[in-house]
Amino acid sequence: MSRQRGNQSIGLDNQRDLTRSHAEQQAGQGTDAYSELVAARRIRAQALGAGRSVAAVAADIHKRCRPAFGTTRIRAYRLAHGIALTDVVEQVRAWYEHE
Repeated sequence: MSRQRGNQSIGLDNQRDLTRSHAEQQAGQGTDAYSELVAARRIRAQALGAGRSVAAVAADIHKRCRPAFGTTRIRAYRLAHGIALTDVVEQVRAWYEHE
């Protein structure tokens, strides 16, 4: 299925294939990615329970997860908000299907 938008053609099937490839790459990391999410969720829960700001939570996640998992600042910020990359991918996919 392909959709025309202005001068751009968006191949939805191709987009889904790219998303699957990325998801498969993420799944290849296996327990490391899962462990990172568990650690980040624990850090987030403790920090938010202590009344810390989202920015402070992101800094905590980055500081504590970077050595073990290579967590970037942008990923730490997203995790501090409680949003995983898979959530973002699903939102974009739903937006394309809605259009």
